[in-house]
Amino acid sequence: MTRDRGTGTRAATAATGAGVVLLALSASTHDGWLVLLAGCAFGLPVAALLLRPRLGDIHVEVGAPSRSTVGAPVVARLTISNTGRRTSPTLTVALTATGLDGALVRVPPLAPAGRACTDVELHARRRGVVTQLTAVVGSAAPLGIITVHRSHVLPADLLVRPALGTPMHALRGGSGDGAATAAPNGIEVQGVREWRPGESTGRIHARGTARHGRPLVLDRFDGVGDGVAFVVAGAGVAEARSDPLVESMISVVAATLDAAARTGRPVAAVTNQRGLANIVEADPDALLDWCARLVAPGPPRAEDIRAAADVVGRGGVVVLAGPAWSPSAPWWGTAVATATACGVELHVLPDPSAR
Repeated sequence: MTRDRGTGTRAATAATGAGVVLLALSASTHDGWLVLLAGCAFGLPVAALLLRPRLGDIHVEVGAPSRSTVGAPVVARLTISNTGRRTSPTLTVALTATGLDGALVRVPPLAPAGRACTDVELHARRRGVVTQLTAVVGSAAPLGIITVHRSHVLPADLLVRPALGTPMHALRGGSGDGAATAAPNGIEVQGVREWRPGESTGRIHARGTARHGRPLVLDRFDGVGDGVAFVVAGAGVAEARSDPLVESMISVVAATLDAAARTGRPVAAVTNQRGLANIVEADPDALLDWCARLVAPGPPRAEDIRAAADVVGRGGVVVLAGPAWSPSAPWWGTAVATATACGVELHVLPDPSAR
């Protein structure tokens, strides 16, 4: 919280200007009434300054949700309290935060020990972590000539997740999305198992489905695992949230991880960003939180690819996601060699063929 700050309004400028004009006219006309009027005009800002509202007794609290998504409304609970002995003037409260659209609320006069509560709708504009909100309380009472402001910095713990883009498809068999290596499909049938939501219906076993009353599929041994992992890379310098290409890419990463986790596939989210742990479980909430915290990952390392391969298994899919992808990048040859040694299918995002 800071001290009160007073600023003059247009009315203050108009009153001062009128005083100057009247004083000039009185000097040329020698009219005493004009001198009196000039004194009144000059006196208005002085009176407003002496009568300016004291905002030290105004207390502000904000309750915000812990999760939101880019583009979604964030409904915060705003509480204004008057802890003083006098009735407060009419107030305005401007609520702002980095990455959120601000809001302005008008608060009527509050009696001593009075309180006003209202829901304020902010909108998340940017992915990331919001650690504080700023509430600026203002009032121009009683004359509307001097506006007094006081800022309150309030702690917050809001995680803004990325908006889900279109999930990546065709992540098996080496087609689409820039596959660098592929594992061959076999035809050996190991048995039957339950069909999983999101799977192709081409393998549904009609006889087994009719017998058991639920969809079953032929389980073929094809050397391709069901797991999918993302290794998110970057330059490790600028914040990811400053680059629209990165934001678009992370939206696809989030959508693909979320879709894979909800179908029960093994998933992993890997990065070498300092302070951000890898996620190696099919928990959609944890995966989306992980995507929200991505800021400035560095170039992919061999150990990152091996960590992802340990989760998806041989034949699984590992996607290198990063706007700086290029086959001439110094780490690309190492990435391909590591993926080959681990027996995983390597893809890149964004798809270089789409550039």
